[in-house]
Amino acid sequence: MSEDYPILGLPAIRENPFQSRPLEARNSNLLVGRNKISTTWVRFLKSRTARLNLLVGESGTGRTSLMRCIAAETQKPLHLDMFHSDNHVQKILDEIYTKFVGFEIPSNNQELVDRLVETCEDSKGAIPLITFDYPNSDGEKLANIISNLLPALERLKAMVVVILSVNQRSQWPEQLIEKFEHLEVVKPFDIDEIREVCELRVNSVSNVAWKMPEEALDYVMNNSSGKASKIIRLMRDIVDFERENPREIKFHEEQTIVVKEEFQEENKIDVETENKFDLDLDMLQEEPRNIIENQTANLPPLPATSFGGFGGLVSRNRVNMHVDTRFDDSVERKELDAKSDPSDFWQASEMDAVLLNEEEETIEESEPEEPFYEAPDFVETFEPNHETISEDADYQQVLFDLFGKILKNNNQTGIETLSQLLMKLNTPAIGQRESNPLNVHVLRNLGKNEAVIVEVSTQRSFSPSDPRLQDQLRIKRPRMSQICNKLYRAGILSVQQKGKSRMFKLTNDAKVQLIAWGMMEAEV
Repeated sequence: MSEDYPILGLPAIRENPFQSRPLEARNSNLLVGRNKISTTWVRFLKSRTARLNLLVGESGTGRTSLMRCIAAETQKPLHLDMFHSDNHVQKILDEIYTKFVGFEIPSNNQELVDRLVETCEDSKGAIPLITFDYPNSDGEKLANIISNLLPALERLKAMVVVILSVNQRSQWPEQLIEKFEHLEVVKPFDIDEIREVCELRVNSVSNVAWKMPEEALDYVMNNSSGKASKIIRLMRDIVDFERENPREIKFHEEQTIVVKEEFQEENKIDVETENKFDLDLDMLQEEPRNIIENQTANLPPLPATSFGGFGGLVSRNRVNMHVDTRFDDSVERKELDAKSDPSDFWQASEMDAVLLNEEEETIEESEPEEPFYEAPDFVETFEPNHETISEDADYQQVLFDLFGKILKNNNQTGIETLSQLLMKLNTPAIGQRESNPLNVHVLRNLGKNEAVIVEVSTQRSFSPSDPRLQDQLRIKRPRMSQICNKLYRAGILSVQQKGKSRMFKLTNDAKVQLIAWGMMEAEV
């Protein structure tokens, strides 16, 4: 089965982010796809609206993770998931009392409930959240327990949520279900939510933004049916396999193959042309060869031919040095005929060259002497590569053809122009955390919403699109983004691109300053 795993192309990650355990309150930023339910219920908590809610869904759809993440929005959450063997109602009441009031539990249940009601009424901020999560209990037995607890739960100024599986829901009587004010159903993830879950978790343990390949996305969708627990376990196994057996993505080399074939075709044409030529090349080269031999009779033998990228140029330079010797002052030179036209002995190498008159003054500009390059005593030789272009081919023409193709296709995909390359210099690196110098004056004069955002940034990273934070501040995304940008410019928040979202977090400078003021405790 592991051999069929798709290639993820993962960046460097600190650990495997896919763990089968439910999310905790501190990991609420990893919650995906439950925005409607979480936003509504967080609003109930913040507005101190007591509600009785049912949360129904198949096992493994992320119901527990959802409620633990919502619990981060209140200072008094209670998640009951340990099912007692006997005396369920009394033990559940004792747990609630211990959490919200204290350990001195009254012996009378009526007094116990009265103190609970008083404590919940006097609480400040968000109201308490009580969650019943017993996925392995019998549906009828659980219905009987909740039915006996309802008189006390209805008096509490708290939000009560009972998590039920589909099977447990079918065993509950409709009369009991009607006593709950809201019933929400948790559905499996769709393909876009699967992509968000995977990318968000990988980006949380990496400094480089990662995008999930389409092949891997289809594979996870087909083998998990959108169930959260199956997605996490499947991705966990794929990530472990890829980290133990790294694989490279194979790219197509069609362009390289085409260029090579063109070179081979040109060489083939040149060879065919040479074979069809009727002249005797040996006869034509006989006389020039005799002339060169007479000129170089008294010279030392030529060194061996070099091969490589500049082999042809080195060989030609060596031949010229033997045929035409350097200027020697001891050799007497013939003077030019004074009666002849001076222009006969002068040739212009440039289009704009002008012959100066003798009466005009010429200005001699001294050019800096070029550094003298002394050729090494040895020349590294390489074995000729027979797969490359032959020495008889026209190198200049081949280079001109390649350069013409590059200029012709400079706007095609894969070939970037100079302007495009210059624009990339101003493009920030994706996934890199950015921050500015700390402005202490701004940190001293924070507004109410700004102070709340700074407090949240000390606990977790967030984006301006966070629905729970928007609901807490009662503002929309544009205003949230405006505040975050202000704090970022002041060096209070740092920003990091993760996928399509910008994640803000408290900077180290701001953290140190808050510790110095005694508002935070230093981490050991």
